[in-house]
Amino acid sequence: MKERKSYTTKNRLVILDYLKENCSTTISAADIKKHLEEKEISVNTTTVYRLLDKLCAENIIIKYSDINSDKAVYQYAGEKGHCREHLHLKC
Repeated sequence: MKERKSYTTKNRLVILDYLKENCSTTISAADIKKHLEEKEISVNTTTVYRLLDKLCAENIIIKYSDINSDKAVYQYAGEKGHCREHLHLKC
């Protein structure tokens, strides 16, 4: 089966830039949604999750379970996925 190529959409770029700017911390989907609203970008919450799932599958971001809630948080790992070559711990 052929691997599908990622589309570079405006929403993807804005979300990716936000994750890059905050690479030293974890970000929730709600944080991203709030950031998009502040920039007056209307995006469905489902679209945010879909983009996050794609970025995870491409090893661009890392998904963590937030110990304080049952939600997931995300962190930028790099375009080449170098952060997959070593262990990450979240306290």
